[in-house]
Amino acid sequence: MLSDLRLPDGSGIDLLRAAKAKEYPYEVIIMTGYATLDTAIQAMQEGASNYVTKPFNIGELFVRIERALQQKQLRRKVRRLKRELHERFHPDNIISNSANMQKVLEQVKNIAPTDSSVLITGESEKGIQKI
Repeated sequence: MLSDLRLPDGSGIDLLRAAKAKEYPYEVIIMTGYATLDTAIQAMQEGASNYVTKPFNIGELFVRIERALQQKQLRRKVRRLKRELHERFHPDNIISNSANMQKVLEQVKNIAPTDSSVLITGESEKGIQKI
């Protein structure tokens, strides 16, 4: 999204906030002919991909738009990869007949939602084949 900072019915910062509040937020580039350090900082803190002052070079603007689109693609890819990792390595996807391992998996399920780091150690059970 490319938005001016000053709009007839509001502020580009308000539009930026609305765009960033979406479930899948837009990349937003704010442009203005009334640039100040304060508005540039505010726009970037609110999540703007970039801040462009008028008059601007159209080639430079296209480069900034391309970068914003690349950022959007990277964010989508990261979300997808995180979802795949979560699904693949979720404790419910680990199969075990061992009572001891069942206890460990139950503890993993309880700890997983927290931000705690955990190291699981122990002896391997005999007769288990590694695939």
